[in-house]
Amino acid sequence: VTGMSGSLRTAYLSLTKQKSSDALHIIYVGGLFLGGAGVRMLIPSALENGGYGSLMLIAGGVLTGMGTTIGHGCTSGHGLCGLARLSKRSLLGVVSFFSTGLLTATVLHPFFHKNWVPTRTQPSLVPVHDTLPVSVILGAFLTLYGFTQTEISRGLAASFCSILFAFGLGISGMLQPTKIHGFLALTTCRKLRL
Repeated sequence: VTGMSGSLRTAYLSLTKQKSSDALHIIYVGGLFLGGAGVRMLIPSALENGGYGSLMLIAGGVLTGMGTTIGHGCTSGHGLCGLARLSKRSLLGVVSFFSTGLLTATVLHPFFHKNWVPTRTQPSLVPVHDTLPVSVILGAFLTLYGFTQTEISRGLAASFCSILFAFGLGISGMLQPTKIHGFLALTTCRKLRL
C-alpha cells in the first residue's frame, strides 16, 4: 500500500515549510514523476491520448484528494490495510468509495461514452503540450532535494518503490482512464475485464 494521499500531502506540507521536512515522502513523489516519464518513454502504449479533457481529469483529481482527506485515507489504505485489521471505519470507507465510483461512472457514461475513443500516442508523435519534460524536471528536482536531507540508502529505497509503482500502474493498464471508467460503469457490463 503506497499511502498515496498521505505521501502527497506530507511532501506538500514539507516543501511549503508547514511541517518539518520529510525527505522520504518528497523523494517518493519525485520518483512517481520520474516513473511516469519512464513509462511515457519506454511503454507509450500504456498511456491514452484522448477520451477525457484535462479539466475533467484535474477536477477528478481534486475531488479525489478532498475525499481522501475527509475519509482519512485512500481506497488502498482502507481496502488493504484497514479491512485486514477489521476496521469498521475502513469497511464503511471502502463501501462508500466503491459505490460512489460505480454510481458516478454509471451516471456519467451516457454523457461521455462517445468521447471514449482513446488513441495511442507513438513516441515519434509527441504532442505540443507534452508533459514529459515537466515530469522529468519536477521529478529530478524533488528527488535530488529529498536526497540532500536523508541517507542515500533510504532515499534509493523510496525512489525505487515509487518508480516501480509507476511502472506497475502502466503495465496493469491503470493509467488508462477510459478503461477504468468502462470497468466501473454498470451500463458497460461487457467490459468488466481489467
